[in-house]
Amino acid sequence: MGKDFYKTLGVERSANDSQIKKAYRKNALKYHPDKNPGDAAAEAKFKDCAEAYEILSDKDKRAAFDNFGEAGVNPGAGGGNPFGGMGGMGGMGGMGGFGGGAPVDASKIFEQFFGASGEDPFSALFGQMGGAGRGGGGGGGMPGGFGGMGGMPGGMGGMGGMGGGGRGGGMPDLSSMFMGGMGGGGGMPGMGGMGGMGGPGMGFPGQQQQQQRAAPPQNTSKVIPSGTAVVIHGLQSAAQHNGRRGHVTSYTEAKGRYSVKVDGSGELLHIKPANFQQLTSGVKITGISSRPELNGRAGSIAGWDPANSRYVIRLPDPNNAGATSEMALRPEKVILPLGTRVMLNGLNNAAFNGSWGKITKFDAGAGRYLVDLGQQSIKVKLANTRC
Repeated sequence: MGKDFYKTLGVERSANDSQIKKAYRKNALKYHPDKNPGDAAAEAKFKDCAEAYEILSDKDKRAAFDNFGEAGVNPGAGGGNPFGGMGGMGGMGGMGGFGGGAPVDASKIFEQFFGASGEDPFSALFGQMGGAGRGGGGGGGMPGGFGGMGGMPGGMGGMGGMGGGGRGGGMPDLSSMFMGGMGGGGGMPGMGGMGGMGGPGMGFPGQQQQQQRAAPPQNTSKVIPSGTAVVIHGLQSAAQHNGRRGHVTSYTEAKGRYSVKVDGSGELLHIKPANFQQLTSGVKITGISSRPELNGRAGSIAGWDPANSRYVIRLPDPNNAGATSEMALRPEKVILPLGTRVMLNGLNNAAFNGSWGKITKFDAGAGRYLVDLGQQSIKVKLANTRC
């Protein structure tokens, strides 16, 4: 018996798009491999949920599944093409079905749904897909190829119809481009021959299957890159994580939250940037009049002191290899490296306060950064930024 994608997501067959999205979100977060390290059963459910969402979120695939079951969207699963040649009608040619055989990439579907840092998830998901699978027609094949010739009564079977052209995501092999459908069976006396099966569809390079809608890419200038090390602070409902380290895995722009994987436990938290500090290396000390010997020294940000609004800076001891010391400094005393993502604050033009951008230049003479906000770049003082 074929898969029941509605049952996989735990929704009714009458579920609307919003209910399907809500069900996928719940299941994807529950069974994500990062949340269940080493759990093969959870990983399998994560992939099943992605496959179910991929089918039910597409109105054409959902309609095919509703009418023909799993075989309507995966010809290899149902023992043949549901749109194969129709018998008893003079060998009418079959219609091309949905492309089969391409495995579902659960991780990319997850990134597509929740958002991935600076990456166009549709490009990552469909850019490498090949031509349509055999027998099932190309991806989203044209309904019906050329009709086959009907069999003569009691004679030879009708000639198979020519498969409809598909829309595969890559270059198909020659056989899938030119091979026609299978011939129909011989007719009984007084009856027409059985119709031929639709031939394989044709794939064309550069086209995405099922004309997937491209998601607009995120503004990468304001997104903290995946892999950035952070230390967590200021959480109320999950205070046990405060002080723990982790790293950014993705960003959900619609919610303004980052997914942070906690080091050691592997637990995945979805938190605002106000609740973590980037552990930035390559910072330089500046403007300390009481200890001028520290100016120009390089170190790293080891944390944030929220009570005093200061970075915790870790400096290597030049006289003792391997030893370090820490000091708390206000943002105007710390020069951040180029490429660091920062939040703007304290500007006279309040419209920019709270905006995130990327440092692209530092003017040492003026003591200002040039920050790329995506649509424009502005110059700001060190004191008006926080990473």
